[in-house]
Amino acid sequence: GMGVATSYSYYDALTGAALCGKNNAVLVLADAANYSNTSIPKASKPQIANAYVFGGPRAVEDKVFSAFEATTK
Repeated sequence: GMGVATSYSYYDALTGAALCGKNNAVLVLADAANYSNTSIPKASKPQIANAYVFGGPRAVEDKVFSAFEATTK
């Protein structure tokens, strides 16, 4: 799995880190200004079956999550 949280505030990332740690998932901190260089190593792609967005679309914009989603395909 993979979790995505905003890099502007720590609240969502803090709780997301606990869930990701429990589920052996990665947590990516992202923001709308710096997501264009998004890439996920090819070795990780088959392992990512679920993605969590912490804070919802107000914290992580849809275009940011879509960029991460596109790299997993």
